Amino acid sequence: MAGRASRRVARWGHLRPVGERGKVLWLRCGDDPWQLRLAVDLTRALRAKRYDVRLVLSYEAEYPELLKPLDDCRNTGWGYSPCDHPRALRRAWARLRPYGILQIGAGARAHWQARLAAESRVLWIDCPQAVPGQRRYPANELQTADCADCAPPADLLTRLVGAQVDTQFRSAVLGVRTAELWWMHAPTPELLTGWRELFPDDVLFVSGATPGAYARRLSAWDRAALPAGAVVWADETRWWPALAASARAIYLGAVERPLLWQAMAGGAPVAVAPGSRLPRADLADLVPASAATPLLQAWRAYAADAALCRAAGDRLRRRFWQERRDAEAVGEELLERVFNW
Repeated sequence: MAGRASRRVARWGHLRPVGERGKVLWLRCGDDPWQLRLAVDLTRALRAKRYDVRLVLSYEAEYPELLKPLDDCRNTGWGYSPCDHPRALRRAWARLRPYGILQIGAGARAHWQARLAAESRVLWIDCPQAVPGQRRYPANELQTADCADCAPPADLLTRLVGAQVDTQFRSAVLGVRTAELWWMHAPTPELLTGWRELFPDDVLFVSGATPGAYARRLSAWDRAALPAGAVVWADETRWWPALAASARAIYLGAVERPLLWQAMAGGAPVAVAPGSRLPRADLADLVPASAATPLLQAWRAYAADAALCRAAGDRLRRRFWQERRDAEAVGEELLERVFNW
C-alpha cells in the first residue's frame, strides 16, 4: 500500500536466483539488524568457500547499509522473504528449488516450519526453535534443549564484534586534561543524577535513550575535546567499539547480546541492571547485577584504583576471546558441512 512493489512481489514468493546455473543455497534471517549482519557474513563466507552455487539471502527488514558487503559477490541475490502463506511459499520453492537452507536467528512460523521439516538439508543457526532431528548451531545452552544433532554452543555474533580498536577516541574526547570516560546504556534518571554528583570532571556517554534528553549527539561531534561533566548521547551503534575500548567502566541497563560482547571485548568492567538475563550462564560471575548506589560506589573504586579496574576488565576480555575462538571453530565446521553438500 506504500507503493513498495518489489517488497510486495517478494512477499508473495516471486523470487529468482541470480545466475543461470548452479544449486541454490538459501539463507533466511528475521528483522533484527544483527541477524542480518550474521547472515551477510555467512553469505560472504559461503561464497568464498563455494564458487559453484547460487546464493539467495532473504530477510524480514531491509538495512541497505548492511547489505553493501554483498555488492561484489557474484551469483548472489537478496531481498525480502516470502510471507508465511502456503501459496507464497509454494511459489518461492518452485522458483528457487533450494538445495539447502540456512535458517538464521529467527524462528520459523507454522507454514515455514512445515516446509523446512520436509527438507533434508537445513541448518538452524542461533534459532530459538528448530525442527527436531535437523542440525542446530546454538548460541547458548537454552537452544540445545531436546536437540539430537547440535554443535557446541557458541555465539557466532562474537565474530562480528570489533575487538581490536585504536584508543585515540579517548584522547580526542578528553584532550590534555586528566579525567575519565564512562558509558551507560539505558540508564535510569537516578543513575544519571548520581553520576553528575560524583564525577563532575569526567565525561559520560549514554546510549539506548532518546536524543531529547541530552544536549550533545555523538554523530554531530566536531572532534574537539569535551568539557568536564559533559553527557553525550551515542546515537549510532558504530561508536560501540570505540566506547568499549575507551571507557573506564560500562553499565548496561538493558542487555543486548551484541552490545554485551562488545563491552566485554573492550576490556573495561561491565555491570548490568538487576534482573537482567545474560546470554550465557557462566557470565553471571563476571558481569554483576548492580543497583544505582552500589554501581556508582564501584565506579569510584575503579577511578581510584587502575589495577583493580584492569583486573576486572581483563577477566571479561579473556572470556570474550574464549567465546570468539569457540565461535570461529563452530563457524568453520558449519562452512565445511555446507561445502560437503
